[in-house]
Amino acid sequence: MTIIFDLDGTLLYTLEDLRDALNHTLKQFGYNEVSLDTTKKLVGNGIKNLILDASHDKQHIDLMFEEFKRYYEIHCIDKTLPYVGMVKLIYSLKNDGHTLVCISNKHYITLTKLIEYFFPNQFDLILGDGMGYPKKPNPNIIYACMEKLNKKSDDLVYIGDSDVDANTIINASIKGILVSYGYRDKGLLLKFGLPIVDNVSELEEMINRIK
Repeated sequence: MTIIFDLDGTLLYTLEDLRDALNHTLKQFGYNEVSLDTTKKLVGNGIKNLILDASHDKQHIDLMFEEFKRYYEIHCIDKTLPYVGMVKLIYSLKNDGHTLVCISNKHYITLTKLIEYFFPNQFDLILGDGMGYPKKPNPNIIYACMEKLNKKSDDLVYIGDSDVDANTIINASIKGILVSYGYRDKGLLLKFGLPIVDNVSELEEMINRIK
């Protein structure tokens, strides 16, 4: 089976480092800093949209994006951690012969750095922003994954924590699991009618049921 993971809020708790990079960028351009809760509400649609939603500054968005990337690439591991049990789960899935993929709206350079730091040599494919694919929930990045790995849609299961991930699952017509321990309230996730788990242990059980 090919198991596709979202990164932020699914594999890793990245929120504090994202907030710090966002506030650094906002401060550099004269804007007020935002809280952790506000950052949590805004993440999920890529860094440019995160900055734009926090600053409402379209004029300087490209400069702000570059400043964010520069800072975040240096500081992306300062406070970030895998969710409890996730490292063990990833190694177990890999040892069981599953193909592991990470698809994120995060820029691919930082995405690759984080995956290789926390899960070295475990992922078969990493796709992120800046590689020429449209952002999730556009399903084309899922189709690109299938093409690169020569997999069919019924071999895939996608795991994510947000409405963006839910819509990606639906748009690509693949199996999926949503996690409620990430950056979106469970109440929001329930409306999509997809399986939901509350922790990594439950996630492992759900994956085993899909096998």
